[in-house]
Amino acid sequence: MTQLDVEDRMGDVAVRSVVVPAVASLLVGGVLSAGAVVGLTWSAEETVRPEPVVTADPSASVLGDVQYGSR
Repeated sequence: MTQLDVEDRMGDVAVRSVVVPAVASLLVGGVLSAGAVVGLTWSAEETVRPEPVVTADPSASVLGDVQYGSR
């Protein structure tokens, strides 16, 4: 082997030692991000409509009788 062949092989190893972990990191990050988005969306989803809470008598309520004031 010549010096050039050795340098080419070392370059290929250096590129592979950077590219393979970078691609693996991108894939794992993408899967985890997608899982987090789906999980948070699913957990925040409301499937039951809350019932209104009546705390006062509607006939005695100010909003039940419109008051325009004196004009």
